This record gives sequence, C-alpha cells and structure tokens, in this order.
Amino acid sequence: MKKKFIGFYTPAKKQLDLSWNEGVFIFDTNCLLNLYRYSTSTKDDFLSVLEKIKDRIFYHIKLVMNFILTDYMLLMKLMIQLMQFLNFIKKELIRFLIKLQKVLRIIFIIILKT
Repeated sequence: MKKKFIGFYTPAKKQLDLSWNEGVFIFDTNCLLNLYRYSTSTKDDFLSVLEKIKDRIFYHIKLVMNFILTDYMLLMKLMIQLMQFLNFIKKELIRFLIKLQKVLRIIFIIILKT
C-alpha cells in the first residue's frame, strides 16, 4: 500500500536529502506569477533560492508560454484597475473643486456685502 500512495508518507531522511540536493525542480505558472504578489523580502528570498538551484530547474515550454501570456494579461488587468482608480480620483477631485468654488463664491459675496 505504501508503494502505491508514496505521496502520503514522509520519506526517509536519506531520500529527502537526496531529493533536495540532487532533485530537479519544476514550477507551475502560478508559482512564478505569485512573484508579483509577494512582499519585497519574500520575493528576494524566493529569487535567492532559485539562483542557488538554477542548474536544477526545468521549465517546460508550456509553462513559459503560460507565464508570458498570463503575465501580459495580469499586467493589462492591473493597468485597467489603475486607470479606473485614476478616473475615480479625477471625478472626485472635480466634484470637490465644484463644491469648493460654490463655497468660495458664497464667502466672496458675504465679504462684498460687509
């Protein structure tokens, strides 16, 4: 049973050490895309580890293509969100300036009457 479901059992220390020291690392697209979401320190740590194992990383062409396409889509989505935010700020600023102009007119009229 243990041989059929090897993923559910903790490997022996010798097997674990061998995997970490000689194994090949294969990442999925989300693992790389998460770099955009990590804090700077986490990103630096992750990239530092990747640098140490760079000779044992395998990138499948599908992963690279997915990353490039998804990366582009993610950046486009972020740009759209930024544009929406800037438009919101612009509208609110215009509303504020219109209200301020009305208040200043009232103050100006009051000053002129006195």
